[in-house]
Amino acid sequence: MIIDQFIDENEIISAPAVYGKREKTLDVALITFSSEIFKDAKEMEGSSVLSVISAAGGKYEIIKLPVKEKRVGIFLTPCGAPAAGGFMEDVNAITGVDNFILFGSCGTLDHGKTDGKYIVVDEAYRDEGLSYHYLPPSDYLSITNWKTVENFFREHEVPHVVGKTWTTDAFYRETRSCMAKRKEEGCIAVEMEIAGCQAVATRRGWNFYPFLESGDKLDGEEWSIGNLKGANHQNRKLFLAIELAKALKC
Repeated sequence: MIIDQFIDENEIISAPAVYGKREKTLDVALITFSSEIFKDAKEMEGSSVLSVISAAGGKYEIIKLPVKEKRVGIFLTPCGAPAAGGFMEDVNAITGVDNFILFGSCGTLDHGKTDGKYIVVDEAYRDEGLSYHYLPPSDYLSITNWKTVENFFREHEVPHVVGKTWTTDAFYRETRSCMAKRKEEGCIAVEMEIAGCQAVATRRGWNFYPFLESGDKLDGEEWSIGNLKGANHQNRKLFLAIELAKALKC
């Protein structure tokens, strides 16, 4: 069973072993899933390619952003907890960064609560596989730094709501009965990475700061694509993440 996979011992393969010892070059790394947002970040005046993650599917650049207050970078990851969590390991080994800000889209389970607001995640339901290799089994994981994100949004008067999310690997197997159970427990959105990435951060002693924007809607009589394209690619999240990075005490 997947929930029995956690064993508290050292792994055979580690990212530092793959990449070798590196000098620390970043204080904060932004995680995006949007090729359009990544392109915008790369084209910002003063941005530069810091390093590259080499994978069988291609090369993924780590971009250093023109932020004076801190050394801030951004990388594009494929969707899903295994990819995003694995890239966190890679980027840490390459740059020494231990503060990660993740932003992206999600499906809303309660559009009355989430429409027009960012979602600050305080807990994530572990309906994925990655987290069970990093932490002992549980239904939910607490998002350690959610209060920092909420305080930042409050101070900057950014519309937001705090709530639980449902992290799942099975994008095409989100059923109404599962959704009903998650809603009963207080989940307001569904996504594919938060629980896994928090587990990686907790295991490694890193800081993880996620926030989301709802796009598609699952709480109607039928699924609706809603504002999924905008939630995926609108770059206002990039500038919010940069401001959050600048505000972090690190």
